[in-house]
Amino acid sequence: YQRRVHGGRYIPMNPPCPSFFFADPTSSLYREVARQLKEERGWTEAPNNKRKVDVLLAHRQDKSWGILGSRCRLVNYYRSRHTICQKATLVKTLRNAAAAGLPVPRVPQTFVLKSYGELQPEAAAEQSAEASSSSVQQSAQGVPPWRLSMGAKSLVKGALPDERNQWDEFARTCDFEFWIAKSTGGAHGSQVHIKTRDELLRFVDTYAAPVTWAVQRYVERPFLLDRRKFDIRSWALLDPSYRIFLFSESSFRMASEPYDMTQVDNKVMHITNHCVQVTSPNYGLREAENELFYADVERLLAAEGTFTLRDLLPQIEECIVNTFRAAHDLMHHDSASVGYDCFQLFGFDFILDSSFVLHLLEVNSSPACAARLNAAVARALIDVAIEPLFGRSPTAEQPSPTGASPHFRRIG
Repeated sequence: YQRRVHGGRYIPMNPPCPSFFFADPTSSLYREVARQLKEERGWTEAPNNKRKVDVLLAHRQDKSWGILGSRCRLVNYYRSRHTICQKATLVKTLRNAAAAGLPVPRVPQTFVLKSYGELQPEAAAEQSAEASSSSVQQSAQGVPPWRLSMGAKSLVKGALPDERNQWDEFARTCDFEFWIAKSTGGAHGSQVHIKTRDELLRFVDTYAAPVTWAVQRYVERPFLLDRRKFDIRSWALLDPSYRIFLFSESSFRMASEPYDMTQVDNKVMHITNHCVQVTSPNYGLREAENELFYADVERLLAAEGTFTLRDLLPQIEECIVNTFRAAHDLMHHDSASVGYDCFQLFGFDFILDSSFVLHLLEVNSSPACAARLNAAVARALIDVAIEPLFGRSPTAEQPSPTGASPHFRRIG
């Protein structure tokens, strides 16, 4: 963009101010993105989305993909994000990629089990067969896909079958005792249970509602810091060209109490999700909000003298890149054909075992950020995924709480 001035010269100018609409006040990160776009970048915030805007910061449950091209040029979610962000579907995506010869991240052995509520497994299987037959008949009769029954839709999409028989056979012969069951629709640490094989079978078969569970081998010997279990949250960004970026900081989310495998029912000892840990009277006693960061962990590792961050960071990068590559054909889309571009921030959750080997636990489609990093992540996200699409230059980097410049670094 240039403007002609006196004397016939042209001077460069920023493009006209783009517009955005913010539709998800429940997201603290995108609330900060919206604030920075408006107050620091000079963007125009639209009062509603009745007219097309440049960027739609959509609600995480927005399903209006068919009309997005008429609503925005850029949206902050990939349409097929569920292929890695739903626990059971992630299993399917990684299995298919492995079968195709692609490298995949290390994940604890995982199976899909289903609770049928009041409907017994035999009846549910019969109902699924009927739905499959119905979908075939309706398709032959030219019935549009959106008119299929919900059961038929799930079959058309290739929903994973109940794998209780395979799991039971494996669980009887494996050399570990405990499994962790996570509802595919659960969030914030809810619907997470650690049980033995026999306990888990009884639990799944008597659960009151129809639920699909991702049942994983429980990592019984995790690497500990200060005798406590932790998981690692890393933030990865996919830009509109499906390039992969990793944020320069990660959060180590600590348990509130020392780790003890004889107390698997003690959730604040075994489940490090923030929403679980805040229920402990020891929450925040050792570190603010039970979170450590790279500099803190480096000091603890140096004191132990066994591993360093140089042993960890390449594992994180490899795991993230392999996950996105496994899902590439499912997630990547042609912006020219749909009329809009996408970007998305993902939260990857990992655990280290006692040998300092990294395991992927899950991928979050709308991850929260540590409070101290919220502004830095938002600023870096705008610089990488939003403003370049509109010909605008990134801002100068601001110092991060750790003393380094916060940024997203391209890793794939």
